[in-house]
Amino acid sequence: MPEKHWEGLKSSGHIYGVDGSMNTLSYYTGYSIDKTIADKYGYDVNVSPIEQLDILAEIAKEHTVCYPQSFSTPSTYAPVYSITSAVYWDNSQNKAKCILENEGFLRNLEMYYALMKNGFVFESDGSNPFIYFEGNRHGSASAIAGDRYCEFDRTVYITPTWSANGISVNSKHPDKAFELLALAQTNPVLNNLLVYGLEGEDYTIIDGKACGDDRRFRLRADVFANKLICLPDEYSPANASEIYRDTLENAELVSCTGFWFDEKEMFQTVQKTDCFFLLNEFGKLLNNGEYESFDALIQACKDKLDEYGMKELLTEINRQYEEWANENN
Repeated sequence: MPEKHWEGLKSSGHIYGVDGSMNTLSYYTGYSIDKTIADKYGYDVNVSPIEQLDILAEIAKEHTVCYPQSFSTPSTYAPVYSITSAVYWDNSQNKAKCILENEGFLRNLEMYYALMKNGFVFESDGSNPFIYFEGNRHGSASAIAGDRYCEFDRTVYITPTWSANGISVNSKHPDKAFELLALAQTNPVLNNLLVYGLEGEDYTIIDGKACGDDRRFRLRADVFANKLICLPDEYSPANASEIYRDTLENAELVSCTGFWFDEKEMFQTVQKTDCFFLLNEFGKLLNNGEYESFDALIQACKDKLDEYGMKELLTEINRQYEEWANENN
């Protein structure tokens, strides 16, 4: 595993678990466009949808342009290093800021808002929409799909992993547990066995990919996979491991890498500000259309977050960071 990956596993200089499922990578963020429809109507993927409303109007006569989206997990739609769901790290200013200050997130939101205000957002009919706002890790799904044009911000950060395998402090044989953990992350045969099961019984290999029960694969992949050595699933490119390795080696490290925010004194505030997005309060404000302008919408959302304690939360995160930075030189 590349050195930068290990940096994403560190907490205050220590590593407590191993992750091979690439959870230390932030997302590609942006939107994808249906290739067939775009080519048929002369839609220019290099030009913002907002500047092609006349073409979208023609597309809307036969196809769904965009589905309602709530953007409930901002890190999926913004090229960021997240501290909490509502707070990201601004590496240029070396401090934590509200996610509604992030230019990439605001760019995607404003584009979606313009589509909605111009009547191009419709309820899902089960088909894929012409425009879909999304985030993808870098070896999977439509981030590299052949049937869609992808307009993604490809800035990638090494971020704190949200999942890792470690050894219990109560383990009677920690050395043996470590041997098994290391073997599972370095032996492709064993890693494939843990993720996919038995070849020919639980999955088959087609074009170099493991094909079978995707529901089980996705759960186990998040826990056991080392995506640098195991087979890609059927939705990923055959060279997924190469894509992941290249992305890891070129991802950006931020100044707060290794810093973990201790939220115990701000737990209620973190919950309130995170749940503003996670429980769709933000999504409802975004989609109800009652604000005259995008700027008015964002200001109303910022005011609501301030009611929930955003300013105090940012002050505490930045205070803890300064303390951590001084202690860790």
